[in-house]
Amino acid sequence: VERFGDREEAIRFVYENSEQVIELFNELSLTFEYRVFGIIPTYKAKGGYVMLRKLQEKTKSIFSDVNFIDFEKDGEDYNITLSIGNGISHIRSKRIVFATGGFGGKSKYTDCFRYKNYKAFDIISSRGGNVVNLDCIFIHPFGYSKGKRILTGKESSQGEFIKSNGEYLFKEQIRLLIKNNNYHEIIGDLVGEIENANNKGYKVYFRKDKSIIEITPSVHYTAGGIE
Repeated sequence: VERFGDREEAIRFVYENSEQVIELFNELSLTFEYRVFGIIPTYKAKGGYVMLRKLQEKTKSIFSDVNFIDFEKDGEDYNITLSIGNGISHIRSKRIVFATGGFGGKSKYTDCFRYKNYKAFDIISSRGGNVVNLDCIFIHPFGYSKGKRILTGKESSQGEFIKSNGEYLFKEQIRLLIKNNNYHEIIGDLVGEIENANNKGYKVYFRKDKSIIEITPSVHYTAGGIE
């Protein structure tokens, strides 16, 4: 809280209502397990993706040819400009909700969804809105498929990380932590080891049985957005 400047009352509100997360998971019939940082859905796909899919199963699609262009405050209301097909439309509203999605798609290597553009953040900032914490990102060390996928703890425990010269990337103590799926407290160190190997001209691979894939640290989560 002190490091990132979050409001203590907001943090307490989250924790005091944390049981609602479990209630939601149960309502959506999501299976989950406990981790050091809380609970997490147990699926091969991202937990957030599974949750959204469950929520949207009986919801009509909202995709359309309408695109947001700009807005301005006018007294107590907002004037909003939209493009609809090949035309321009102007509407007036008392409220605007910006569902901008994740910011991780702006990163070179990420398993986050990539939107066509992220202009909403710039438009909001230019209109006096406060955009916070966009530099708060979580980089997962074990990205693959050009950073579009992430090796889970269980998957990474079943093989070895090697450099392109055939040597093990990590020391024995770290390799043991990975084998036991107990490396989450040293993720920053793992990212540093991979980047250090890359800077020395080595590529990093994950080898399991006869298969081998190239590893690239990848943006996995972001914590920024519109306040």
